[in-house]
Amino acid sequence: MLFNYDDWGKSGTLGDTFGILNALFSSIGTAGIIYTIYIQNDTIKSQDRILELQAKTFEISIKPLMELVPQGEDNDDFKVIVSNIGNGTAINIEVVPTRMTLVEGQKYFYFKSTEKKKFTLRTNESKLISIRSYDENNDEYLPIFNAVLEEEHTNTTVEFTIQYQDVNFTKWKQKFRLGIDDRTIEMAEL
Repeated sequence: MLFNYDDWGKSGTLGDTFGILNALFSSIGTAGIIYTIYIQNDTIKSQDRILELQAKTFEISIKPLMELVPQGEDNDDFKVIVSNIGNGTAINIEVVPTRMTLVEGQKYFYFKSTEKKKFTLRTNESKLISIRSYDENNDEYLPIFNAVLEEEHTNTTVEFTIQYQDVNFTKWKQKFRLGIDDRTIEMAEL
């Protein structure tokens, strides 16, 4: 549509009267864009939280969990059943040797598994292992527990660490406490 004005100066003045509306609509549009960016940022944060929860759920679905059950003694070895009670396969399972110090650092000895190789346990599988005590040079076998300990040390606990990996080769550690006197095992730390 074409308007026919004799004086173009008057038409410019008429257009300038709508300048404030132009600024108002530009401000509203800019505020809308800023609000949209804010909403998108919140949406992205909530999606990140959902992804973290999904990752944790997946981790739990494949994570092995070890349990130790004492089985008594045999030929001066302390027998323990290691069981995988978690949801995934545990590979490269190893009982880390533990050093125990007696009499304020003057005498110490090691407890370690007689299992020479690392082993694997699927969900709900178990393996019987033996734990022995060795002298401070970590080479000479000693009679088990009470033969080494004096009377005042029979209430002592020894902390064992079991290291293993899940199927994604994520490394895990669990610590267990073994009561020397009562031969009980409890999980100390996951």
